[in-house]
Amino acid sequence: MCIKSLSVLTVLSFAACVIFTGCKSKEEKQVEAITKAIVKASKQLAEEEEAAKNNNAVADAAMKVTAYESSLLAAIAETGDNVTKKDLLYQGDDSGDFIVSISDDGTVCTATATKDIGEFKEGGTITSRYDKTKERFIHDSSQPDVVKKILPKFL
Repeated sequence: MCIKSLSVLTVLSFAACVIFTGCKSKEEKQVEAITKAIVKASKQLAEEEEAAKNNNAVADAAMKVTAYESSLLAAIAETGDNVTKKDLLYQGDDSGDFIVSISDDGTVCTATATKDIGEFKEGGTITSRYDKTKERFIHDSSQPDVVKKILPKFL
């Protein structure tokens, strides 16, 4: 047997060892660990981006509710306490991930999710109700635990 055959046999033996027994050099283990870390970080980043997108959608619904509140306060300042929906500058919105509706008497604004948005489920609501006797808005949600995570100061 010549030296060339021995080196080929050695390479084949090493390859068989790696394939069948998982023997790996230090460098291969490092590369594998780095690759796993990169894949994990990429997945985490994608999840964080999706969560941020979902949080922004819920925050957008809260901003629309705030637009209602501003509109109602402006109408009260102009017309007094007997405000109805028709007196409001902001009439609601059915675009985006939420449908925003306002009661006929203008005292309740509800943003309803049109689809699942992360943890906030389809049909979930964010509500602002104007309490005329206390002259303040009361916020509520059908999914308060989720809203508290995304908008801790809303509820």
